[in-house]
Amino acid sequence: MSEKKIDKEALKQLRQERQASIKHAKDTIKTQSQDIKKIKDQLKDGGKTVPQIAAAIKMPTSKVLLYITALRTYGVLVEGAKEEDYFKYELAG
Repeated sequence: MSEKKIDKEALKQLRQERQASIKHAKDTIKTQSQDIKKIKDQLKDGGKTVPQIAAAIKMPTSKVLLYITALRTYGVLVEGAKEEDYFKYELAG
């Protein structure tokens, strides 16, 4: 057998073995993208606090805070004015 054919067979076998984990990763990425879109849609009309966003999209505040922290770290969101005990977050740019 040629070396190229052996490599193709090895890759095919590897894909089969990892099919479940690949599907799980794809599903996770899809869910995260949908959650981030929901959060960004809430902030299009202006700044909101984490509890306000969580209530509007019916998601636990801990999960919203995790996304907000990541989006803020990567410059997608900025911290706005403080409302009571919480900061309002706004879309950057």
